[in-house]
Amino acid sequence: MRECVLSVTVSNHPGVLARISNLFASLGINIDNIATVRSRDRHVSRVRIQAELDDEGVERISYFLQQLPDVIRLDKVRTRSKRFSYWSAAYGLFIAVMGLNLVSPIYAIYKQQWHLTPGMLSIAFAAYAIALIPTIIITGQLLSGGGFRRFLVPGLIIAMAGTLCLLFATSYPMLVIARVLQGISVGIFNGVTVAALTQLHPRQDRRQAAMVGAIAVTAGNALGPMMGGILAQYAPYPAQLPYVVHLLLMIPGLLCLISSRAELSGRTSGYRLHMPTLPRSGTKTFSVAVLSSFVAWGITSLYGSTIPMYLNEWIGQTSYVLSGLIVAIVLIIAALAQFRSARWKLRSMGLFGTLLIGAGLLLLVVTVHTGSMICLCASIVCVGMGYGPLYAGSLALVNETTSDEWRADVLSLFYVGTYLGVVLPAVGLGLMTQWFGLQRAFDCFAALFVVLILTGLRGWSRQKTG
Repeated sequence: MRECVLSVTVSNHPGVLARISNLFASLGINIDNIATVRSRDRHVSRVRIQAELDDEGVERISYFLQQLPDVIRLDKVRTRSKRFSYWSAAYGLFIAVMGLNLVSPIYAIYKQQWHLTPGMLSIAFAAYAIALIPTIIITGQLLSGGGFRRFLVPGLIIAMAGTLCLLFATSYPMLVIARVLQGISVGIFNGVTVAALTQLHPRQDRRQAAMVGAIAVTAGNALGPMMGGILAQYAPYPAQLPYVVHLLLMIPGLLCLISSRAELSGRTSGYRLHMPTLPRSGTKTFSVAVLSSFVAWGITSLYGSTIPMYLNEWIGQTSYVLSGLIVAIVLIIAALAQFRSARWKLRSMGLFGTLLIGAGLLLLVVTVHTGSMICLCASIVCVGMGYGPLYAGSLALVNETTSDEWRADVLSLFYVGTYLGVVLPAVGLGLMTQWFGLQRAFDCFAALFVVLILTGLRGWSRQKTG
């Protein structure tokens, strides 16, 4: 079965859409979407019909459509596998997130060129959340009105605009503007993609869709800083070339999304924006998931914000590659752990991930106090192995236990909590470091997160889902 789009020119007679719908029903074919487009001739319209058909079904419906008295001609039949749309959406999410993290190892260049303080760098790192959080809330709800391509295509265009701003950045304000544009883009993709993947999946497997979404995010977070670090270290134009490469990688993603024909079922009218809410029955489950995602991202984001700023002091030389590789290795380990744990019970994923990410945090405390590269490497392994199943398990828990009616609201709130986990710790630690020094600031940070980790362990131990 393939997703087919039939374009039919019809006479503007009363009841023409009803007769077309009755024809499909008589042949046992469900219409996924039907829309009309007026032509210059007011007596004629074009009808666009979307349905899942095999080759025989295409032939049958094409024949019978042309027998209807209202049908002037069958203009064309387009076929596009839902699988193509599925992977186009996943690639779009990956490449948008990749751009968001491409800049991590290049912060050291900006710090030298523009004389930026740790607080300014932390604010630049987190600026995207100013736009990302409201964007997630809005787009997640609007998706309930049907369609995903109309969000993801503009989302990737905005990502291109953000990358272009970074390419031509000559001052700190341009860096912040670029991060805000990237936040809008990633907000669109996070607000839409998991719900789109769920409906585009052949079996509408919620857990599998959540896993693919989590892996796309993790891979984008990993490869972005790695590519940025390698190009900044060894290629010419270190503050420009990474963005040129990213623009080239976005072009095929944009073309795939534009050519994708699949759309989603949903409400098409009478839908209004509202503040997202939670179903009463799922509050406890959601609390465990969003707390765990906050912790996972709060600790992991340090490898892309705070740690690279002090890495040069610990190793005695500037290394953009190492700054990028640290983030990449954490997230590559996380992606491998996500693959490995994909068939585990969600409770096991949560407990395992929480314990390991807690161990990684303690190793980071030792690293900050001693500058030990051995402890840093050990923390990278622990945090990566913990983040992978913890974040993927949290997202899967939310997606699997939420009904279609509530999915937009619940996923929006989940991502808000997730990105607050990226932003608040990074900004808070950056500002505290500027005031009190890294060691005292990190001790306070670790103490707070130990409390959150213990709370998360208690919550996962009581979970029965998965």
